[in-house]
Amino acid sequence: MDVEDVGGAVRLTASDGSIKIHNVTGTLESRSSDGQVSVEGKFTALQVHTSDGSLDVTLAEGTQLNTASRIETSDGQVRVKLPRTLAVDLDVETSDGGINCSLPLTMEGYNSGHSSGHTLRGHLNAGGVPLTIHTSDGSVTISGQ
Repeated sequence: MDVEDVGGAVRLTASDGSIKIHNVTGTLESRSSDGQVSVEGKFTALQVHTSDGSLDVTLAEGTQLNTASRIETSDGQVRVKLPRTLAVDLDVETSDGGINCSLPLTMEGYNSGHSSGHTLRGHLNAGGVPLTIHTSDGSVTISGQ
């Protein structure tokens, strides 16, 4: 499924196959059972989930999340690019994989216990609404753009 250049309240569901979303503005709810998901846009809220596949999410410059947002896969790596000016409270977790964040955070907590996975909590640009990033099996990479 390929979607581009749309705005408003966008809701997508796919049972098998990849989802590519490009140049979307507004809110997004995307659910996929099996397949890679690629998302890029300027969002006010975001709920992205795939059961089996990697997630590549880019929040464009000018994104201002105004409600709690979530990026999640049960099995796959997660790569997130955020505007350096975005103000959010990050809550990142992976049960089996590493966490790499190249953005400057005010750390609230970090746990790297091998048996319990890895968690990172912190404030980006003094914080704001919660942005949860989770994978059960895969690494998480967060970078700026």
